[in-house]
Amino acid sequence: MHLNKVILNHVNISEECAKIAELDDLIHDKLDNREVDKLIRQIFPLSGFGSINERLKIIGSKSLIDEFYKIDNKKWDLTESLSNIKLLGFDGKQLILKFVNDNNIATGCYDFTYNFLDFLFKMGKYSNFIFENNLEDLAEENINTLLANFKDIEMQYRFLEVNNTILLRGITSTRYNYYDNHLALYLSLLALNKFSIETGIVFKVIKAFMTDSAIRIFFEHISPIKIDGVGYVTFGVLVSNNEIRDGVFSIELRYKLIDIDDKNTSFVAMPPLAHSIITIYHSTSVSNLANKLDNIYKLKERQEEVLSYIYNLKHSVRLSDSVLFNLFKKVIKSRNISKGAKQSFRTLYENQTINNTLSLVKVFNLSSTITTDVDEKTHLERIYHQVITEIKLKRNKQQDS
Repeated sequence: MHLNKVILNHVNISEECAKIAELDDLIHDKLDNREVDKLIRQIFPLSGFGSINERLKIIGSKSLIDEFYKIDNKKWDLTESLSNIKLLGFDGKQLILKFVNDNNIATGCYDFTYNFLDFLFKMGKYSNFIFENNLEDLAEENINTLLANFKDIEMQYRFLEVNNTILLRGITSTRYNYYDNHLALYLSLLALNKFSIETGIVFKVIKAFMTDSAIRIFFEHISPIKIDGVGYVTFGVLVSNNEIRDGVFSIELRYKLIDIDDKNTSFVAMPPLAHSIITIYHSTSVSNLANKLDNIYKLKERQEEVLSYIYNLKHSVRLSDSVLFNLFKKVIKSRNISKGAKQSFRTLYENQTINNTLSLVKVFNLSSTITTDVDEKTHLERIYHQVITEIKLKRNKQQDS
């Protein structure tokens, strides 16, 4: 469940490209406590990326930005000691807290109450028991006692304002910069646009999942590459960000391989997250952002590497039993795929729906039907890339021996 969520796909993404000027409101430098936004505005001014009336070289960027603005809630962080916090009561299983000095009253949302009580007092599981058994009076007594006894503990809190209601999203660290979704979108669009201008490669937004705490945006090149005997390759990137404490802002290579004879048969693959083109942690200093974003030019190098793997598939048009079993093991042993999806894959494998008479594209296409979950699909895509890489490495060893 999310307070706000937007899903974009071919149905609601227009072909229109946004003007550079339309990125301006993605920087929240006019709000209090947004020093990171102010620094990013200084280091990456829109004027440094062309005329404000120029359009981005990213098809669908107009829809992407317009839809994001609909869920771009006001957010701020506040550092407070427990001496300034009073428990006013409960809203279901969420705390209602008053921040006395600032005269703010806020209700927890998502996992705030559990994390607040667990992080400060190791009371997460205890609080679950309290709420499940309607023992709020006992909880109130315990929490008030703890707030009084540990009044000098200082923490930073993330606030959201949704429909004029102030909510507490979580506890944040004063050590981190927190590159929130609006900043991740701003920086990624500028980086991809710069790459497009200098390489002539045009991106298109194909789908996006955006909430008040995370974004996942998929871009593709508009020009596929034909590889005789294999199929058509379309490269792209996945931009993702998570505002939660251990989240990361990343831009990753992603590619689709379409069957040479049937354009409705395809699969998508991705290298492991550790091989991201750009990785920006919340601990990354703003001064290092420019160097990090320059890594976007590694995209060409990574694409060439993947092309070499795919060209190698000419020699492995059909998958051997050993490769199929390897795929089976990776899926079944994965911790990131549900039991239901694993059972669906097991059925495909044991019934020989996927077998050694099928091409790699057809096998991976069928394997992708085991789940509709976005996270599981992404993990499958990483498995596919791993299998393709191993096929290439095995062939290299055979040639060397």
